[in-house]
Amino acid sequence: MSRGAALARLHARRAQDRRVTEAEARAALAAFVAVGEVEHWIAAQAWRAAPGGWVVPEPYLGMRFRVEPVAGGVRVTAFTDKGEPAAWVVPAR
Repeated sequence: MSRGAALARLHARRAQDRRVTEAEARAALAAFVAVGEVEHWIAAQAWRAAPGGWVVPEPYLGMRFRVEPVAGGVRVTAFTDKGEPAAWVVPAR
């Protein structure tokens, strides 16, 4: 195995180790201050486990949300029936 491949595997393993749990994801969303406060709403909803994260079954203003753990926080993706999805990262605290 080349040095580059070994470093890439090590980096991927470390990134996975830093992923947040559902409780940490909810805490990060609840603490995040942003315009509209959709993150607070997401944190308070029931979530359903999905491959790679969670989905929020209830829509909010016509949007559906997916929450995925990423290194150092969570990625939120908002989907609508029309248009492209929007995604942003909320840092863990």
